[in-house]
Amino acid sequence: MHPSEARELGPALGVHLSGHGGTHEGMTGALAAIGLHLSGNDGLFITLPGIRKLPHHATLDTVRTLTPIDLARDDLHRQPTPGEVIELGDWVRPVLLDGLAVLLLEPPRGRDGGGRTWRTAPRAVVKRY
Repeated sequence: MHPSEARELGPALGVHLSGHGGTHEGMTGALAAIGLHLSGNDGLFITLPGIRKLPHHATLDTVRTLTPIDLARDDLHRQPTPGEVIELGDWVRPVLLDGLAVLLLEPPRGRDGGGRTWRTAPRAVVKRY
């Protein structure tokens, strides 16, 4: 999209765009970011309430009590069952998928004595969203 097209499209959609640099070309990216976010399938949450205060290990029930995360799953759509522990570490960033805040996980690992443990997906995976 050409910057002049963004300047026309923004107001037509009811979106106020303003340039704050020499070329004002950032308006094109800003409009694209809004469209991607509104599609419900783009971006990671960096300021979701509670994500910076989560413990390093927690069950999904605890995570949902402390944050508005809708779902936790791995890339095969497997989800932790009640009581299974997720290793959250110090960098928790849910992503927006299908309009939901989704915590991406690595595939589960078996635990001695049964059950599974989970770990949040690495940064490189999360940042692809």
